[in-house]
Amino acid sequence: MKKLFFFILMAFATASLKAQIKIGVIGGVTFANQKWVSNAQNYDASITTKLKFHVGTTCDVPLSAAFSLQPEFYFSYQGSSLSQSFPLLTNYNDFNIGYLKMPVCLTYMKDFDKLFWYIGAGPYAARAVHSTTTFIQNNERINAGTLRVGRTWDDQITPYDLGLKFKTGFEIKRGMNMGVYYEMGLTDINPQFVQTYNKVFGVSLSYLFSITQEDKYNRYPDYYHY
Repeated sequence: MKKLFFFILMAFATASLKAQIKIGVIGGVTFANQKWVSNAQNYDASITTKLKFHVGTTCDVPLSAAFSLQPEFYFSYQGSSLSQSFPLLTNYNDFNIGYLKMPVCLTYMKDFDKLFWYIGAGPYAARAVHSTTTFIQNNERINAGTLRVGRTWDDQITPYDLGLKFKTGFEIKRGMNMGVYYEMGLTDINPQFVQTYNKVFGVSLSYLFSITQEDKYNRYPDYYHY
């Protein structure tokens, strides 16, 4: 896991040394959910999506006229809610998890005169840096606080998450970007008996600006001329 984080950080460092890259800020909303897998119970109908947010930085490193490598680094606030009803008993569990997340997507861009359409995919690594949980039983708050982070049976969440990111959207040639993405967790983040995987659908807005005027692929002919 640490090696993957180091690789992604090095991708940012390498990108900063290359010509014609663009960097910028990114932010938006996330519709966060989780997949719970258990042999004893089907949780699918009990889990509720949570509306959260993400904010951070993004980078575009052209590899050719059509392909780019796009590392990102952002804080992603996500989680889920679980509601269960039994005879004479109702349970409600609320989970909120803040991750520092670093995806690296290989992205294809199609030029449509005034804008680009893009589609991309790649791996992500994430580190949990914040968490809260609330447990309510029969409308009475039983427990509230932070999740126990670790890898033993006494813990409630593992510190790391790995997965895949898929995204698509449009980039105006003067730097504005609007897109949607889906992140699929591949790592079980629950060290206890129920397997738990993160799922996130997001809508992002970003603004990118060039740190160099070199443009050997002629992808941004009007970028410096407003």
